[in-house]
Amino acid sequence: MNPNTAPLLVQRLEDFLHIWEDSLLLAEALLHLRISHRDTEAESDLRGGVVNWSRLRGDLLSRRAIDERRFEIPERVTSSYLLNSPVISLLPILLSNWSRSSRRVYSLSADFQRSLELTSIGSITWNDVTFPFPSFAINLPISIPWREGEMSGDIDFLLVERTKEGVRIVSLGGNMNGRVFLSDERKRRIARDLHNHDFGRLRTYFAGISQVYYAMPATQYLTLSANNCPIMLDLDGQEFQRQVGSEMRPVEMSQAELPDFWKLIIRMVVGLCLHIELSGHASTKSTSRAIVSSWNKFSHPVTPDPRAITSEAQVCVVNTITALGPEEVQLHERIRAVGIREATRELPAQYRRAHWRRLPGHGDDPSAPRCVKVEAYMTGITRLPEQGLPGGSQVEIK
Repeated sequence: MNPNTAPLLVQRLEDFLHIWEDSLLLAEALLHLRISHRDTEAESDLRGGVVNWSRLRGDLLSRRAIDERRFEIPERVTSSYLLNSPVISLLPILLSNWSRSSRRVYSLSADFQRSLELTSIGSITWNDVTFPFPSFAINLPISIPWREGEMSGDIDFLLVERTKEGVRIVSLGGNMNGRVFLSDERKRRIARDLHNHDFGRLRTYFAGISQVYYAMPATQYLTLSANNCPIMLDLDGQEFQRQVGSEMRPVEMSQAELPDFWKLIIRMVVGLCLHIELSGHASTKSTSRAIVSSWNKFSHPVTPDPRAITSEAQVCVVNTITALGPEEVQLHERIRAVGIREATRELPAQYRRAHWRRLPGHGDDPSAPRCVKVEAYMTGITRLPEQGLPGGSQVEIK
């Protein structure tokens, strides 16, 4: 990956990797300074990713399975220099899984993203969902705003993978914009001082370095157990592994109800997998609203960077067959404005929301996958008096 040549769709991954490299280089240098003061605890932490951070790109380029122990980060380093961020600690295996399994990025059209957000997955279980790859990424044209306590931001990129523990989703976004990275010259200077054991010069350098190099952009992740319960219903009683940290302030999330923005993300991930599965079967293509393009291999930059891993990123554009109706667009705007629950308390007269059902003739089979998309539609709208407001029962889109 190279910040100057990486395509925009995978820039978030490049920034993610660059932050990891910079953070561990600074941690390595600071540990050496502590060791120069005979700090034996610091000496025991000088291992794993702290000393091997510069080798990760080469291993990603080779597409061989990485040795996780080689890039493991000691707990004290994570606590002292990485804001206790499990997302940063997970980065080597996250990028390795993505690079080895697919290097695929699905870039959604705006209308298709709205369609996914509006489509209920209330009865879908993880057994109904076939992942196109064990690990893939999703680019969102309409960023999703989030707020956790005093922190806020927006999400425009998702890294999704299915693991033995369940389904893991990492969200990245605008909090990475404007991030200041260490220049190659700064890195060479730090490496030279470490090699020469010039700790006095190193201390002087660190005394003048700006804290912007330590600031950690807010990143979040969520792990869901992939059992056979309806996914959205299962969220109510599940203990979530999620955390967000920003600018030297790690914040551990409580195990309270999952925020609406995560529910939108889960709905999009599940809906995209179902659409991709449908688009691959000729007999069911007419039931899918999605068109999945073949992947587009980016041309190599004029000056190829041997460290780049994004020039082979397999980017697919996912578009819609039919445009959204005005009612669907209005409902999407309302969901974004007031949240899922409040937005779906009032729906147009006899509004039937989009949902997934089993194949005809298999409705009574609980093991049959729900793989047929039923688009949203309305009935009875002509019965409304002039200037009348649409009514309907209280419904929550799950």
